[in-house]
Amino acid sequence: MSQEMGVLAGYSREERLQFCRIVANMAGADRKFTEEEQVQLAALIWQAGLSMNEEDVAEAIKIELENPTPVADLVKGVENPELRRWLYRVLIEVALADHELDATEERKLIELAELFNLNREAARDLIGWTQESIALERREMDIMSKL
Repeated sequence: MSQEMGVLAGYSREERLQFCRIVANMAGADRKFTEEEQVQLAALIWQAGLSMNEEDVAEAIKIELENPTPVADLVKGVENPELRRWLYRVLIEVALADHELDATEERKLIELAELFNLNREAARDLIGWTQESIALERREMDIMSKL
């Protein structure tokens, strides 16, 4: 299981559940929970070594989607700078899973950058770069389908 967890290997179940709550919080930030977001959330939970079928995981996800916890409260205790940068990158991808960056999602990402003491300009650049990368991937799929 620890191979699937990657960067989360070595973290407690409680810390991995916190990660799932943070991701679910971002997935539900725009009050839409699309199929793309559901798939991505399930994959991230699996990568954390957990399952959507586990009662505590399902309950935590449900709570964050229905009544999101303030993000500042959710990220308390996430102190490792490498983990903060990685988590920020993951949350950008989650926010863009439905191919849109809603104003609420953008505000939440800006707040997270501040909470994590990230370079604000670099954080915005990473959001733009991720949007461009997704557009390029979609273009590649379109081109490939025409071959």
